[in-house]
Amino acid sequence: MSAAARHATANAASSATLELRFKAPYDWPRVLRFFAGRASPGVEAVEDSAYRRAIEWQGAAGTLTVRRHARKHCLVATIEGAASQHANTLAPHLAKMFDLDANPAEISGHLARDPWLKPLVEAVPGLRVPGAWSGFELVVRAIVGQQVSVKAATTIVGRLVTRAGKRIDDHPHEGTAWRFPTPAALASADLEKIGMPGKRVAALQGFAQAVASGAVPLDAASAAPADPAALRAALLALPGIGPWTVEYVAMRAWRDADAWPYADLVLMQSLIARDGALTRPAAQRARTEAWRPWRAYAAMHFWNDVTDRANGARGGVHGDTVLGGKDGLLPTTDGLDDVRVATELTAGAHSLTVSVEGDTSSEPEQIRLAWMTPEQRKANHEAAIAAAKAATAAVVFAWTRGRPDFGLPDDQDKLIEEVANVNPNTIVVLNVSQPVAMPWLDHVKAVLQMWWPGDEGGWATANILLGKTNPAGRLPFTWGKKLEDYPATDPAYPERSSKGVEKKTTFSEGVHVGYRWFDKQKIAPLFPFGYGMSYTTFSYSGLKVVPGGDGGLDVSFEVRNTGNVAGDEVPQVYLGAPSQRPKGADFAVHALAAFDRVHLDPGQSQTVSVHVPRRRLECWSAAENKWLKPSGSREVLVGGSSRDLPLSATANIQ
Repeated sequence: MSAAARHATANAASSATLELRFKAPYDWPRVLRFFAGRASPGVEAVEDSAYRRAIEWQGAAGTLTVRRHARKHCLVATIEGAASQHANTLAPHLAKMFDLDANPAEISGHLARDPWLKPLVEAVPGLRVPGAWSGFELVVRAIVGQQVSVKAATTIVGRLVTRAGKRIDDHPHEGTAWRFPTPAALASADLEKIGMPGKRVAALQGFAQAVASGAVPLDAASAAPADPAALRAALLALPGIGPWTVEYVAMRAWRDADAWPYADLVLMQSLIARDGALTRPAAQRARTEAWRPWRAYAAMHFWNDVTDRANGARGGVHGDTVLGGKDGLLPTTDGLDDVRVATELTAGAHSLTVSVEGDTSSEPEQIRLAWMTPEQRKANHEAAIAAAKAATAAVVFAWTRGRPDFGLPDDQDKLIEEVANVNPNTIVVLNVSQPVAMPWLDHVKAVLQMWWPGDEGGWATANILLGKTNPAGRLPFTWGKKLEDYPATDPAYPERSSKGVEKKTTFSEGVHVGYRWFDKQKIAPLFPFGYGMSYTTFSYSGLKVVPGGDGGLDVSFEVRNTGNVAGDEVPQVYLGAPSQRPKGADFAVHALAAFDRVHLDPGQSQTVSVHVPRRRLECWSAAENKWLKPSGSREVLVGGSSRDLPLSATANIQ
């Protein structure tokens, strides 16, 4: 057993626990961050400050969960299922995977002699080199990750898992209910439209076949190879696998503490940033000689430094700083991420610069630069209108990052209007984070608000449009008809604007913010607070309100699915103003007090019970400097939005 394993305990419920010692300091949060960014969806996950994955060990299946002990210098590994009977034999493997045998004082002391690494080591003295459960999985991830972002690679790996992996029946953890594909299964899987170029798919399946046949003796358990040089040569002989992949695998799977992925873009940039003369690979490798025999830890420090700096607030204007996958709503055919930025160019030659800062994946990156001329934009616009005219239905995607205020940038409104003019079945999908004007609303068949959904947004959007998923989102704000309807932009109250009066902004609306302002002013919104549509319908009945044990209210009512498909409803409870108001206190016409979400099959009804806490019945008295509970009657209203409240009752507050 590894020296890192302190002891194991087992119980009758087919589980075992290992305490795996380490030498402090040990930076567990950064180990988790590293694993989280590269986790294979469905197979492994980082959640609740723990690492979890489905495992198969010595022919037995199970679930592994690893977290740091709250007080001791050890990690606690819990093995559930049949694999728990082999817990002690698993300890050495976990010690390698989580780099528990490292001596941080020795490693940091050596690296800190270098002026470049000293500040990095002092900032993060407990940094480790995270290993891997499986060398095969690691190479698969490395091949998939070539020339795409970490997030894009994660998406593709998730597809590989569901196409070639095996789902575990009755698995207790849904996020880790899949086994990673075996080499044989991956080699024979249908990977058409998986999201990778054909050559990379061929390289991936060629590698899997080589491992399955034994031509490349890569241990699935990440054991160090008996002949590292021979295995390196065997991997390099395969199409699509280069020196970077081999060094990366040696570093993480084989625990080669001196491995240095010299072709890594981030590492190359880190060295050049510190010495502009180090532009040649040979000169860079020579510079790393001082870090032997701990070059893998030096690489981790450089990667970690880039990640720590990248996690700070940068950019904010669309297109100026791009994180992988930030702007890729729909997967591209070549697996790269798309981002766009508008630049006004006058006639003549121009110099354009695209800056790339790598991430900590240590994966190669590819940049594709394209541009759009006014002539091409016009041609694309005309082609879109022609395609819409010939189609049964047209879907237009529109977006904004906040400029202009309350509107879509460029000619998107014009495009939507013209598409709707030629196709009565036009659907608009919005990727916006705030309300925008919709002058074309009466001319389109539907609007789907998808916010900024991230890497999986394309699939999520398609599932909703095709009826595979019944939406249940609700607006967290009021969608007004015009910008002037909002309290902060009503021209009658200039003191509330961002410019204010004499450079001072005053929130003079008091408690009447958001939907409360619309209610007080009797302004009809385009879509009210809490609003959301579904492919089914719901009815409300049987409202009951009784005093709660804490001085609040217990509210119950029945919700029924009156449509033909299953769906979720979000019932909301609002409170009216009290009949007896404390002096100087102001109240909204009605204010949200509680809500819930229920899933109902067609025809199913359910009694929903929600609690309105005492604090929701109180108001703050500035004069008395305390919370007051107004007595008297208050209206309790229930429904599907702030403007759809079919149930009401009166509660007597004592």
